[in-house]
Amino acid sequence: MDTANITYPALAFPASEISAFAVAINYFILSLKNGEIIHFQPDNTQIFYD
Repeated sequence: MDTANITYPALAFPASEISAFAVAINYFILSLKNGEIIHFQPDNTQIFYD
């Protein structure tokens, strides 16, 4: 799968930059490949998760 071009409009990083994530209700904790941890709350949790 080509994740370099998969993006979510409100997130500044493409899917290829995410190394891991956790979900708590409607809140995502994303671990980026550069070691940075970010918190993200999408406007549509299910679409972002998919």
